[in-house]
Amino acid sequence: FPSEYIGTLTSVMWTLVGVIASVQCGLIQLTDDIFRSWRAWLIVLSLVILMSCHLIQLWWKYVRELRKKPMPTVEISNIIKF
Repeated sequence: FPSEYIGTLTSVMWTLVGVIASVQCGLIQLTDDIFRSWRAWLIVLSLVILMSCHLIQLWWKYVRELRKKPMPTVEISNIIKF
């Protein structure tokens, strides 16, 4: 990972943490009435889906990289037997 992007990555990460923390503070007000608490759970579900999109993206990039590179083959003549 190039070290020149660490500052940008850190600032984006902390910005997202601040946004999620602010949303979580707002969730407390949504749970006052138990019959309308489904709104808070809907927001929590949307946050979970948002965070899982990153995992899906990483998985997709990993699969594409595996398809690009040919698998290394080991020749039997190069193996040294002890």
